[in-house]
Amino acid sequence: MRPAPDRVVSTGGGFRAGQARSRGAGSRSRARGVVITNGPRLASAQGRGFPATNRRRPACPDSGGRDAGETVQTGTEDEMKVEGSVALVTGANRGIGTAFVQGLLQRGAKKVYAAARDVGALKELAASDPRVIALPLDVTNDAQARAAAERAQDLTLLINNAGVAGMQGALSAPDLSVAREEMEVNYFGVLRMSRMFAPILARAGGGAIVNVLSMLSLVTLPAAGTYSASKAAALALTRSLRAELKRQGTAVIAVLPVQVDTAMGQGLPEPRLKPEDVALDTLDGVERGTEEVFPGALTRNVVDAFAADPKAVQAHLSAMLPAVN
Repeated sequence: MRPAPDRVVSTGGGFRAGQARSRGAGSRSRARGVVITNGPRLASAQGRGFPATNRRRPACPDSGGRDAGETVQTGTEDEMKVEGSVALVTGANRGIGTAFVQGLLQRGAKKVYAAARDVGALKELAASDPRVIALPLDVTNDAQARAAAERAQDLTLLINNAGVAGMQGALSAPDLSVAREEMEVNYFGVLRMSRMFAPILARAGGGAIVNVLSMLSLVTLPAAGTYSASKAAALALTRSLRAELKRQGTAVIAVLPVQVDTAMGQGLPEPRLKPEDVALDTLDGVERGTEEVFPGALTRNVVDAFAADPKAVQAHLSAMLPAVN
């Protein structure tokens, strides 16, 4: 399928209009001029904004002094170690996906299956370390997902990172094609991969599933209304998977970043999260048995504002409407 010209990829953080879309790339968070900053205000490019809370959470005892707001601690027994793990990362060819692969290697993962639709785009990554195995994988394709599961029978950590975003409103879009693909990748892709690998993780003693979502799982941006809906659906799915897989000891983790500095996001205003920070904060969460990870200070600022007044955050984003042709 050839991408529509106004669609872009996201692996959890957002999107940029006006570029060709390609799935499985880096993550961005911007909406028709909206920039979520890590200062005392949430402001749009037009200068609008509202005060955000300055409340700080206490640091976790094991966080090395970092703000505990990076993650939501749960005290579960589903903790695991990244060192010695065997992981699979979807959308591994760039952005957050590549950062996950590199972070896993740095932390001593035994093996990392790096997956992408274009396996040729993984050549350099696979050549960088003998522990990296490149896999062709379109998460919307049953046969490819099944082949990946057959290949990665030793998996202990699944990272559902691939995603797609269309900068369209629910009613302003010309048809349902973008909305359908967003659901196919962002919701059904996560469900398909989780169903394929849950039995493998059970045989491995539990392991973990990480779903890279977005802060737009919690609040809705009308300028990307169907993307927001797909990520909200994926968060609901994540929580259902967590409940169903608890009996086999599989931890299920949601990652909800704001804007991230990937190749796709070069045109986005700063500050932006670094992909490496998203990956490393997430891997910290895996080892702590965290349920929901809000990586980086930029995301924590928005989480604080949302916790203080969720209706105000939603009202702010609701003013960002899609263009009407």
